[in-house]
Amino acid sequence: MSNSEVQTIMLILVAFIPLVGLTMALTPRLQPRGEVFSVSVPTSAWDDPRIRRLMNRYVAIVIAATALFTVAALALCLMGNTEASLAVVVVASLALMAMFVLLVAVFIAICVVMVG
Repeated sequence: MSNSEVQTIMLILVAFIPLVGLTMALTPRLQPRGEVFSVSVPTSAWDDPRIRRLMNRYVAIVIAATALFTVAALALCLMGNTEASLAVVVVASLALMAMFVLLVAVFIAICVVMVG
């Protein structure tokens, strides 16, 4: 396999980082109005400014991490260091999933305290 073919494959893999990150960033926004971070709440709580701030903070954290991982993997790939780029893609995928679970767990606890 030529170097350009390997680099093309890596660029395709790098493209998955923003796809995963944006999917995770949008997940809380796709829930029904009666749920916030999988916590059942009155529909009026959806408009609570504190819950809105939590959702916005979650989205900002996930998008910032996604952008950081994407830029790092893309830069390494374009510099020709495909092994390091692949390592960043793997770490980014795992880190984004772990971050999703941890952030949602923390925000669930905060929502329960706010609503409860």
